[in-house]
Amino acid sequence: MSLCWTVEDIRKLLEIDASVPDELIQQAMEITVSTMERYCNRKFGYRHDYVETVYKQNGDGWQFHLWPIKNNKIWIDQEPVHNVKVDNQTGVVWFDNYRHTEMVDVLYTGGYEDCDWPADLLAVLMGSVKNAWDMVKGEVSHTSAISKVTIPDVGTITYSNSSATSIAHGGVLIGGLIPSQWQSVLDFYRLHEC
Repeated sequence: MSLCWTVEDIRKLLEIDASVPDELIQQAMEITVSTMERYCNRKFGYRHDYVETVYKQNGDGWQFHLWPIKNNKIWIDQEPVHNVKVDNQTGVVWFDNYRHTEMVDVLYTGGYEDCDWPADLLAVLMGSVKNAWDMVKGEVSHTSAISKVTIPDVGTITYSNSSATSIAHGGVLIGGLIPSQWQSVLDFYRLHEC
């Protein structure tokens, strides 16, 4: 049986009673995805007709914040653009000799649908949603405190937590939601901008 990022899968994974409304589970799922997106400086969840403002570009390749890009249909300032090549490993769209010097709005569709997530990202989602679920239920201690902060490639953020929730196990990343063992996976998906 393969897992997908659906309410039903999360309900089974966390053994949530059938009487709990889907909306509460969906909220925990949205918090988890949003946290990952913030850390990775990009978008993961599927969005139809997503509008992104792109600033001045000096070359033919533009890196978007939402990928994989679906159907290669892209509009720039409400005009369709033809002859594009998409690299869905990096989010770079290559235009045929198209340059601009002002901000433009780009409309496109992209992101991972429910059963479309790569296995490693799905593992991060499934391994992190419990912390978001505890937060939605109100079971996360508000006495957590950062006891040590270090910079990437130098060290780790360590939380001191007096509660027995899952956040206290194994260290945490990104506001206490994503367990630290998933950072190396997320780093492969980060969008690094200059």
